This record gives sequence, structure tokens and C-alpha cells, in this order.
Amino acid sequence: MKRATIGFVFLTVALICLTGFCAACKVRSQGAFRHREKESWYREREKQLVSDTRAYLDGGGFRDSGVSLTRIVDPEGSRHYTFTIHHARIDRMEETGRQTLREELTVLTKDFAHAAPGEICEFSYEFLILEEGL
Repeated sequence: MKRATIGFVFLTVALICLTGFCAACKVRSQGAFRHREKESWYREREKQLVSDTRAYLDGGGFRDSGVSLTRIVDPEGSRHYTFTIHHARIDRMEETGRQTLREELTVLTKDFAHAAPGEICEFSYEFLILEEGL
């Protein structure tokens, strides 16, 4: 009788541990799904943002501009985006004109930053300037 009681207790503890392990795996799996879902949201918005930037530049007389977007995500989840833009007409602009263009482009990122799911998103713009004679 004593062996049966010990066996029952051991089996009960094993089943409780197995249930806890399964529950932990389920929670971790759901967290990974949310992370993938959030990353998918960001990727779609980032593509749209690059497309909007190109369209804006095309409409402003900078057709066929080179536009790239670089993303850095820190461990806390904050995101810093850097647009690198190249166009021969921008090369010839004064710095004040480039600053005005940066400010105009910043308007495109306002909705993105407000809609981001809980993270801080910062944007900066760099213009790739090629020196004459290269």
C-alpha cells in the first residue's frame, strides 16, 4: 500500500510538471507569434514609407532618386531609421535647401511614428553628395 501511495504521488507530481511545461511552451509560442506579427507590421509600413518618399521626391522634381532606408532596433525596442537619398539636383543644392527638404520629408514619417505599436521611432535623413569630378 505504501508503494502505491508513493507511486501515485510521483505520478501526480510528474503530471503537474508536464502541464506546467506545456503551458510555458504555449505562452512562449504566443509571444513569438506576436513578435512575428509586429515585425511584419513594421516591414509593410517601412516599404510603404520608402514608396511614399520616392513618390514625394518624384513630385518635387527629383525623379529617379536613390532612396534607401536603414533600421536599427535597440534591445529596448526603440527604432532609429535613416533615409539615405541621392539625386544630382540635391548635390547642387545649398545646405539650407537640403534642410528644407529634410523638414518636408519629416512630415511623411509622422503617421508612422504615431501608429507604431508602443516603440519609439526616430527618423533622420542623409543626402549622399558626390563630389564633382568623381
